[in-house]
Amino acid sequence: AKLVGTNELASFSNGSLARARLLNMNRSPDACVYVYVRFAIGTPYSIVMLLKSAVEKFVEARPQEWIQLLGFRTNRVEVEQNFVEYIIVLKHQNAWQNLVPIKESKALVASFCVEAQKKLGCHYQEPPKNIEVTIGGSKQDRRKKMDEQFQVEEV
Repeated sequence: AKLVGTNELASFSNGSLARARLLNMNRSPDACVYVYVRFAIGTPYSIVMLLKSAVEKFVEARPQEWIQLLGFRTNRVEVEQNFVEYIIVLKHQNAWQNLVPIKESKALVASFCVEAQKKLGCHYQEPPKNIEVTIGGSKQDRRKKMDEQFQVEEV
């Protein structure tokens, strides 16, 4: 066995591996990576397609990292939260066995998407949540209010 982080080689007896789940991360030679991007529901589809073409150019400019863009499609629509989520599917040059370069490449694509969305003026911002914060009053006043709110009738 080869440890990914340190490249150390180790050998194990068959008995010690009998109950372990073994994974061969070199079996899938080209890792598929998913990047999620959100747009406000009111964003025109032409802007979404501009981002897609920008990501395609970004991937094509880095053949040492990426094989190709496999997909760009709608993943989720959340009307209450006012967003449409798209998934970008990319095929990496490395196998999952080389996890660190894959994660670094994914982070670069995600950062590129955020910056491109800012430039296009379509960066999604989550709507504010209603949070009630009360400051002041004594513990007795707060306890009294809670008791009034949650009165339990005795039978």
